[in-house]
Amino acid sequence: MSGLPSGQFVDYLIIGLLVTVAAGLVFEVVRRKITSHWGRIAFALVLATAGVIGRFKFIRQPRAELSSNQAGGQTTGEGSTRLPKASPDGSSSPVTSSTQPKETSEAVFVRENIAAPSKGSRKPGQWAVIILEPGTKESYPKLATAVASMIAEAGHSTVAIFRPSATHGAGFDALFAADPALSRRMNEYCDEILLGKITSSVKENPDYPGLHSLTLTIDVKTISTKTGDVEHQFQASAIGAGYDIGEARTNAEESLAANLRSELHNVIR
Repeated sequence: MSGLPSGQFVDYLIIGLLVTVAAGLVFEVVRRKITSHWGRIAFALVLATAGVIGRFKFIRQPRAELSSNQAGGQTTGEGSTRLPKASPDGSSSPVTSSTQPKETSEAVFVRENIAAPSKGSRKPGQWAVIILEPGTKESYPKLATAVASMIAEAGHSTVAIFRPSATHGAGFDALFAADPALSRRMNEYCDEILLGKITSSVKENPDYPGLHSLTLTIDVKTISTKTGDVEHQFQASAIGAGYDIGEARTNAEESLAANLRSELHNVIR
């Protein structure tokens, strides 16, 4: 009877006693009817066989149910069962305690703003450059050319690693903030970063109606990706005039490019 709960054990004990008493009464009645010695033995064997069959029939069922419960889930504590966790689509899945590590802000920036060059193309002395006027779609190719030529004259090269998302909004702001951890993360792609933030202002010349005067100012930072430090920081500006805004901007850009080259002589070596 091992393996049965204590309550079921008592129940089966009482049933066994009642069956024994009933069998004794039946045997006494039959004894008077069956006078042959071998007939009594045969009757006793039949009665004993029936008792054995009944015992196994009623006792094996609880054990089978117990085995089924153990196979269906893991037991935790007294009589409780922890079932597999159900997923939203109704299927079951195992319960795990592991959690994914949180992605760092530097890793997020790289994933969203860096277009990694082909493997093996990383070379020493590479510069990454962004020059823009935040909040506008204005381009300044003369300034970009002036910076690239100064980098080449110093024996270095430029590399295009930034996605369009890094040239406006939060992407550029994160770079210009020059956080050391983010700057060092860029060392996988370049050695130096040059950032130019441009602002412009326009006013009309009171002495010459229709003539516009446009001022361009550029704030420049050069950042070492090895140390994460801002190595150089300076500002340059120039004024251009024209009878329309586009002409004034072009003239201002040409003057600013010349000023920028002069400043970079002391920066890029």
